Parts: sequence; C-alpha cells; structure tokens
Amino acid sequence: MKKLLQIFIVLVINITAIKAQTTNEGYYNGSDYYKNSVGLRLGSETGISMRKFLQPTGAFEGIISTGYRGVIFTALYERYKPAFTSEFRWYYGAGAHIAFFDNAFYPYTSDNYNYYYYTNMSYVSIGLDAILGLEYMFPTVPISLSIDFKPYVDVIYPGYGFIDTGFTVRYLFFRKPQTK
Repeated sequence: MKKLLQIFIVLVINITAIKAQTTNEGYYNGSDYYKNSVGLRLGSETGISMRKFLQPTGAFEGIISTGYRGVIFTALYERYKPAFTSEFRWYYGAGAHIAFFDNAFYPYTSDNYNYYYYTNMSYVSIGLDAILGLEYMFPTVPISLSIDFKPYVDVIYPGYGFIDTGFTVRYLFFRKPQTK
C-alpha cells in the first residue's frame, strides 16, 4: 500500500509539472480566482491535497494522506468568503473519509497519563469531516498557503473523534480570462 501511495504521489507531481509548463493563463490579480490546485498538506496526517472550484465561492477538495499507520481518503465540499484583503479567504466545509489501517495506534488518556493503543489487525474506517481554514494567495506567483482545523469522527470502526490541523502549500491553475 505504501508503494502504491508513493507511485501516486510521483504521478501527481509529474502531471502537475507538465501542466504547469504547457499552461500560461495568468496569475491571481485580485479579482480572478484559480480554478484548480494541487499541493502538499502537512499535519498529523500528511498528504496530497487537490482542489477544484465549481464556482468562485464553492469547491471540492480531495485529500489523500497517511497517518496512524494507514491511508486516508477525504472528500470535502468547501465554501469561500473574503477575509482581510483580496489575497486572503476564509473557507469552511464538510465531507467524509474512508481509511485503511494496518496495525494502527491511537492516543488515549487514562488516569492523567497519555497512552497509545496499538491494534494487531487491519481494518477500514468510514467517518464524517468538517474543515475551517484561512488561505493566502500570492499576488504575483501561482502559489497559495493555507492553515486549517479539520475535526472528524469515525462513524464505522473504531468510532473515535480526532482533531487534525494542517498547513498546505498549493500550486494554482487559473481559468482563462473571460471577456465581457
């Protein structure tokens, strides 16, 4: 499973590089937002983030990450609102995840001590996610930085709730300018 994830990451990076070399549609100019993006999300679950806008204020985000000795696939629908300046935007949303674990471990606290619970089996977990974040888009380069808070709960095995925070660096693909 780890080799499959590594191959997928290499393919995404290569496709992104080829697309970046063949596309020159412009940069963020204060009124035009990007249409697609791909990036690296760092946090307790580290992985690849892909985002596709359906409209200027709504997007789908897919996250493929690793954490707790497993691979997690997350799908979110997000809404975007202006923040402090034209380069900043708040976003919030909800979605679901499916995770595949092998000999996973979970932190828990008992008698004021922190422990880790280790399992000796493989299993699948399905759950619900929420997200709240802030994104900054550089005005002259097609890069964005974001920080987010992503709580989630496993609905199907093992039934735990977690809080994931992340920092994401994305390469932005812009839509072609529209003529009026």
